Parts: sequence; structure tokens; C-alpha cells
Amino acid sequence: MTRDLNQANKQWVWEFWWALENAGAESLDTAAMGEVAQRYLDPGVAWHGHDPVNHQDGQEAFITRFWLPFQESFHGLSRQSHIF
Repeated sequence: MTRDLNQANKQWVWEFWWALENAGAESLDTAAMGEVAQRYLDPGVAWHGHDPVNHQDGQEAFITRFWLPFQESFHGLSRQSHIF
């Protein structure tokens, strides 16, 4: 992998994190989060998470079965990327 490709991939991930965390930040807007998922995630994304989330297939499952419950459970949680 070239340095330029590596940096481009990092930028893409950074933009995804920012967009996901800021989509409907106050109200947990499902539609806004769905738009982020459609832009940044493959339709066939496979999410492998911790119990009880376990394995989820697809953008909608990622948003509705992982991301929304996660955000609702941990109010005020913020990402702190010290090394990226």
C-alpha cells in the first residue's frame, strides 16, 4: 500500500467517524445516520461486535441494532483518537 493510499484511507475513516457521531447528534436522527451508512458503508457490511450485539449484516442493522442503542446507552460519550 502506498503512503498516499494509506493517508486517503485514514481520511475516509476519519470522515466516517465524524459524520456518524454528528448525524443527529442531539436527537439520534435515524434518517441522518442512515444517510451516513449509505455513504460510507458497503450495503453488505458485516458487523462483528460484542455480546449481545454479536453479528449484524447490512447498513440498517449496523445503525438500528448497534449504533443507536450504543449512543442511547452512553450519553456524552466522545471519541478521543490519540494515535491514528
